[in-house]
Amino acid sequence: MADVVILGWRLDLIANNLRDNQLASVRARPQRFAQLEDNRPFMASIAITPVTKG
Repeated sequence: MADVVILGWRLDLIANNLRDNQLASVRARPQRFAQLEDNRPFMASIAITPVTKG
């Protein structure tokens, strides 16, 4: 089990797909690509932290 934090812009589509269990994979892209496609989601960073049972 892990906590996952995704930072970026226009992430509503990503959040909806995660909620509906319809997202196979995501990846962060360099920030220089953020403005190339103004209407698409952009993920600047993805942080994964393992959760230990305690």
